[in-house]
Amino acid sequence: MSLVLNYTRADGTLGEAVFDKDSSIINLENLDIETFDTSQLASNSRIKKISLNGNPIPRVDLTPLISCRRLKEIEIHGDTEGETILSSNSMEDISKDVVYDEISNFDALSFLPSLDSILFSLPYVRKHEPDWKLIHLFRNALVVQDLGWMGLLDIGMKTIKKYLGDLTPSGFSDSTKLELVKHLIDQIDRGGTTIDLEVEGMKQYGNLLMRIDDVVELRHEEMRGQYVPVMTFGIDHESIVLLESVGESIDTHYVDLRHLWLTAYGYEVCESLAVGTTCEMKQFPMIADALSELGFEIKRAQDAETYSVIGWRNRDALRALGIDSPEPKIKIPDNISSDMIDYIWQLADYRKSITSE
Repeated sequence: MSLVLNYTRADGTLGEAVFDKDSSIINLENLDIETFDTSQLASNSRIKKISLNGNPIPRVDLTPLISCRRLKEIEIHGDTEGETILSSNSMEDISKDVVYDEISNFDALSFLPSLDSILFSLPYVRKHEPDWKLIHLFRNALVVQDLGWMGLLDIGMKTIKKYLGDLTPSGFSDSTKLELVKHLIDQIDRGGTTIDLEVEGMKQYGNLLMRIDDVVELRHEEMRGQYVPVMTFGIDHESIVLLESVGESIDTHYVDLRHLWLTAYGYEVCESLAVGTTCEMKQFPMIADALSELGFEIKRAQDAETYSVIGWRNRDALRALGIDSPEPKIKIPDNISSDMIDYIWQLADYRKSITSE
C-alpha cells in the first residue's frame, strides 16, 4: 500500500508524489510545488521528517502537523511562510517545538486548501480562539465548495457554528446549500451587507437573479455621504528627525479606513490595494481615485484629537493587554453584525501585513 500526496505546481497543474506507506522521511524537494495541503499527513504516526525545500510555496498551513507525534524535523524554504490560524499561545500549548518553531505567521487568515484542513483546525479554533476565526473557517468552507460567490454571509454565530458542526469531508449537503441561498436572499431583503457578493453567481438562482438590482441599490446607498476621519499621529519632532536620519519617514496624518471596509465598494477597493484599516494621508489619494472611478467622491473630516497609536489592530492588541488606547469614533452601520465587523477589520489588517512582507 502506498502513500500518495497531491500538490499543485506553479503553473497550476496537479502533481503527486508516491511513498511507501511506512516511509518515515517525506522528501518533496524541488518539485515546483506552489500549494501543498499538510492535512494529507495529519495523524501520520510514522513520519519523522518532512522537506519542502526548493519549492515556490509562498505560505503553507502547518497546523495539521501537530498530530504527527513522531515528527522531529521540518524543512521549508526560507521564502516560505509557515502559518496557522491559531494564536501563538494556543500553538505553544498544543504543538511540539518542531512545528511551533517553523511557524512565522500566527493568527493567519489565509484560505486553507481543503475541507480536510478546515476540519482539522475547526475543533482547536472552536475551543481556543475568538469567534471571528470561525467566521473565517465558514467563509473558507464556502470558497472550497465553489460557493465563495455568496460573499460574507452574515447569518449570526449560532448559525455559523451549526453549519460548521454539520460540515463533512465531502462538504455541505445539497439541502444545506439551498438553505444558504435562502439565508443570502433574506440578507439582501433586510438590507444586509453585500460585501464580496458576486453578481454572476447570483444568476444561477431565479430568486437571486431577481434581486441583482436590489444589490446594486444597496451598494450605492451605503456610499451616500461616505467620509473618512483624518487622524493626527502625535509623534515628537526629535523622533521624526531620528527616523529621517536613518532614511525613514513618517506621515503625521493618517486616514481611518474602517468604515470604508464595511461597504461593498470600499471593501473591493481597499482589498485590491492591500491597505489596512488605516493608511498614511499621502496614500489616500489612490483610494479616493479608485472610488472616484466607480462614481463615488469620499469626503474627509479632520478628527480634533491627537492619537499616540495608529491602527485599529494595534489598539485591539493593547486592549487585550489591559491597556486602554482611544480611537476615532465612527458610526457603525446597523446592517452588519458586530462579529462580522470584527472579522472584516481583522482580515483587512492581515491582508495588509502579508502584502507588505
